[in-house]
Amino acid sequence: MNEAKTYDVVIIGGGVIGLTIAEQFLQKNIKNICLLEKNNEVMLETSSHNSGVIHSGFDATPGTLKAKFNVQGRHLFEKKYLNKNAQFHWENANSYILAFTKDEIEELHKLYEQGIKNGLEKSSMKIIEAEELFKINPFLNRRILKALQVTTSKIIDPHEFGNFIFTKAKELGLKYHLNFKVISIEKSKTNWIIKSDENRIINAKYIINASGVRAEEIARLVEKNPLFKIKTRRGQYLILDQSEHKFATNDVFFLTPSKHGKGVIVASLLDGRVLVGPNAEDNVPKDNIHLVTEEGLKYVRKIGKKINSKINLDRVVSVTAGSRSINELTNDFFIDQSQEVDNFFHVAGIQSPGLSSSPAIAEYVFKKYQELKK
Repeated sequence: MNEAKTYDVVIIGGGVIGLTIAEQFLQKNIKNICLLEKNNEVMLETSSHNSGVIHSGFDATPGTLKAKFNVQGRHLFEKKYLNKNAQFHWENANSYILAFTKDEIEELHKLYEQGIKNGLEKSSMKIIEAEELFKINPFLNRRILKALQVTTSKIIDPHEFGNFIFTKAKELGLKYHLNFKVISIEKSKTNWIIKSDENRIINAKYIINASGVRAEEIARLVEKNPLFKIKTRRGQYLILDQSEHKFATNDVFFLTPSKHGKGVIVASLLDGRVLVGPNAEDNVPKDNIHLVTEEGLKYVRKIGKKINSKINLDRVVSVTAGSRSINELTNDFFIDQSQEVDNFFHVAGIQSPGLSSSPAIAEYVFKKYQELKK
């Protein structure tokens, strides 16, 4: 007989998406909720292996969920978290998207127009000449022709932010289980029965699947044909010593985005170290997504040098790699109720700008939950 505790809502996945959803539900007085995380800590996967940039929202294709939730999420970050009362470190930052060719200059103009369509203010963006860019940072590659300047970006430490949200949620009454790898989900007459690899059992009236690269795997425990298909993308980073901060300044410098994402960036971290990366490697096995390779770092060095000719890429204090959860069917977020079973909601394919979008995604998921309960 199953005598496990029954929760109104169970969230699978302790990354920034699962945590912000938990906080949102608790703030709206849905108290009987539980978060399940397969690792021994939250924020150990995709959520903490990224640049920490809260993106402005200019580069996502207009009309996509990425575009919608990026802009909404940034505004919510500014309203809820990034203010004078913030309990974690953050900084304003300008973003510069760099053009080396005439084709890339055309792309800058497209990005500007996309930004306007996505809801950015015209005053927050402008295309600047190389001479103005070199006054901002004289150490950049002199082959740069123009840049798109965007003034509404922010930088946070994503791991610090996630732990801040986790602490808030626990204070609000969040129940959670770490080291809980979900291997089975079955339906009883009234509830979902969730089992871990250690045969622990949790009951749920409603499940939110926010499990990152495992989202399709979790979906297939209850569905024959999920409406999304997940592939993994690995990104590798170099972290440089604080001595290189003088070359990077406090801004964020991007190559012009490609079909593989925003591309390699050079950006200062909040502690003065400098981040260079990531590359983009598709279809990496899940067991290998945190592995760093010589080939991957060689590419990161090459592109980092292309952006900033003076920075010393041998001043490495650490290297890291992170996963991205890509929805192959649309290259967009998938955020919707299951079409095959009741009381099961998917938040899948949350790649960049997932961190930036997280507060808006959380609000949306709660809204959908409310609609279901009416």
